[in-house]
Amino acid sequence: MTTPEESLPQMIGALESIDELKRKAAPDNPFKIEATSSIYIGMDGAAASNCGNFDAIITCGDFADPALTRYPKVRYLHLQCASGKLGSRNLRKELPKLQGFMVTNLAHH
Repeated sequence: MTTPEESLPQMIGALESIDELKRKAAPDNPFKIEATSSIYIGMDGAAASNCGNFDAIITCGDFADPALTRYPKVRYLHLQCASGKLGSRNLRKELPKLQGFMVTNLAHH
């Protein structure tokens, strides 16, 4: 949230590169972000097939995954984001939803 606007393309590019490598290695399995103790990233299919293993699932994209919308809002949050450059702007507008979601989720777990 504090990354300057002009630095976002480089940051997103670096994250996409890491994500692409991990996706090729295991497309159906979420992977743990090494700098954390319990945050995982995966593709939508991985989220739907592994959702029972996590306390919270957050997805980004044009549409919410129908397989995940059956979960209580305390466990599932969809951030609506277009692809490409518009997606980064959409994501910045959606990110404030994360704080409330995580506070509610942590209160339940």
